[in-house]
Amino acid sequence: YPIPNGINLELFRPTENNLRKEYGLENKKILLGVSNVWDDRKGLNVFVRLSQLLPDSYQIVLIGLTEAQQQAMPKEILCFSRTDSIQQLAQWYTTADVFINPSVEETMGLTTAEALACGTPVITYNKTAVPEVADETCGISVECSPEAIVSALSQLSVQAEACCKRAEAYEQNKQYAQYLKLYQM
Repeated sequence: YPIPNGINLELFRPTENNLRKEYGLENKKILLGVSNVWDDRKGLNVFVRLSQLLPDSYQIVLIGLTEAQQQAMPKEILCFSRTDSIQQLAQWYTTADVFINPSVEETMGLTTAEALACGTPVITYNKTAVPEVADETCGISVECSPEAIVSALSQLSVQAEACCKRAEAYEQNKQYAQYLKLYQM
């Protein structure tokens, strides 16, 4: 009886901000990746490869990198350390044109649900549980290759409203109710 993690939809929602202007990204298509710990299992190597494949009209933004990882990243990737600020995360999720989750080891994909709650469509690998979070109404699941992600970028046509609606399935109070129901059985 799996119960997914829940998210607070009062905090993770479309959030006004000036991040595009602040970082000079007004004319870029922003591809966002967020992880608590980055390594190749979470797709760090995929983002490095994407930075080589994509034209200059795209900007990859990664949140959650260590200082050493930031130093090792290609200059084309905008890097940030881990943040505990939900407000800051919601701003980046909202600013992004696409959230990319190329993880090959995920049990749920909480960051994917957070991105959806902020109205951001998702591209994910089809290997894990993440496609259950980001279904065809709000994203695309692809074979495990950076080239498949590049191809999916031109196919993605999802409205922010559909993403927000899909995220409602992961609202934390709904998940709490599932736990209560389980304990009452």
